[in-house]
Amino acid sequence: MELKNLTTFHIGGKAQHYFIVNSLPELQEKLAAIRRKKVKYYILGSGSNILVQDQVLKGAVIKLGPGFTKIRRKNNTLIAGGAVTISRLLSYCRAHNLTGAEFLWGIPGTVGGAVKGNAGTGDKSIADIIKGVSGISGLGNLEQLPVEKLFFSYRGSNIGDIFIITEVELALHKSSKHVIKKNTDKYRQLRSSQPRGYSAGCIFKNPSGQIAGALIEFAGLKGKTSGSAIISPKHANFILNKNGRAKARNVWDLIVLIRKTVQQTSGITLELEIKTWGEFK
Repeated sequence: MELKNLTTFHIGGKAQHYFIVNSLPELQEKLAAIRRKKVKYYILGSGSNILVQDQVLKGAVIKLGPGFTKIRRKNNTLIAGGAVTISRLLSYCRAHNLTGAEFLWGIPGTVGGAVKGNAGTGDKSIADIIKGVSGISGLGNLEQLPVEKLFFSYRGSNIGDIFIITEVELALHKSSKHVIKKNTDKYRQLRSSQPRGYSAGCIFKNPSGQIAGALIEFAGLKGKTSGSAIISPKHANFILNKNGRAKARNVWDLIVLIRKTVQQTSGITLELEIKTWGEFK
């Protein structure tokens, strides 16, 4: 499987092993086989927030299929499958007059990925509405983690990479369609500065008290290119695959350039927000 066809960057080599699973038993069976082979595995959601190497990616890539895209409701609590996309979650909320998740508008990816990375905006994150998660551990066991056992940080959590989130409980509340639309419009406007095109979203986390995009712009890096990859002239914390032909190496070269130059101009070492799959040096 060509991973470039499955990532929002449209970048990535072939997966050595690729599986789509549609049930808990099937997922546990695949994980057991992977453990026996002692290979690394990666969990693929919507393909956002990742940079995959150009060469064959050794190990196994697991994608949760339609069996993990269901949404259930218990009063004002939603139980969403780990593979539910953020856009579908928000559509469900609008249809059922549930508010509290509008800040996720415009964030690509799945609910499971959003929880692991504590997705959100400057003032709110998904940690604020989490009641608990269920998933499969690296040993293949089904575990339920209430919010009391979860630790969230800025764009991060204590949910390890090998833990596969299969369901997420979200605490919302009833409201009117007018209020939900007003809230949605607010976050739509906030994200209007983000560029369109093939990207993985924001490349770097915002340092404490700083904005990564502003630091990169101050370093004079807007518009810098490597092959077909470009630091967005619109928002400097985005790297775009401008014609779909950029390689992972091009993006990585720009990441290295940004880190080095921002360190020189501002004395700050930027930390990646995206995940890298494979070898990058």
